[in-house]
Amino acid sequence: MAPSDTKSDLKLVLIACCLAMLAVGDNSTAIMAALPAMTGELKLGAAEVEWVVNAYLLTAAIFIVVGGDAADQAGARRSSIAGIALFALASLLIALAPSGVVVVGARALQGLGAAFAVAGTLAAGSEAAPAARRPSWSAATRGSTRRPRSMTSCRSAASSPADSAKSMVPRRWTTTPISSRSCSSPNLDRV
Repeated sequence: MAPSDTKSDLKLVLIACCLAMLAVGDNSTAIMAALPAMTGELKLGAAEVEWVVNAYLLTAAIFIVVGGDAADQAGARRSSIAGIALFALASLLIALAPSGVVVVGARALQGLGAAFAVAGTLAAGSEAAPAARRPSWSAATRGSTRRPRSMTSCRSAASSPADSAKSMVPRRWTTTPISSRSCSSPNLDRV
């Protein structure tokens, strides 16, 4: 494949990824705007309204790992397309729902579709990026692992400038036993 084809393919994939993520992400705003009308038309009680919101969130959170595994096994594009199709079908069911129970079930189905769509879409974007461009793509899809200095290092009572310089090297909490920390933070004293 010519470099210009790869570049245009990457642009198309990234545009499709952004649109898919926008559709899934916009869902939270849309459902909140529709809740008052749904509550009145479908005569939803307080518990049903809570489940309309939570069914989606719980299902998406539970199945996001399964969606990632599906992207690995079946391919990112297939997983993403299946998730978006399931999400769209569930959206149609919600629009045509005759009762609150159907809305809650369709919202759970939407969450399942969203889990597959999100995992597949992120994997498709990563796969489409050439190896040389992957660090910039993956940096955009993950959070920073850098912690504030106050959480990762401490100063000790140093006896020389060399000891003082060594004490400024950041230490990870997971690798430093509590007994060897030389911090006087009130939060650490309680640990």
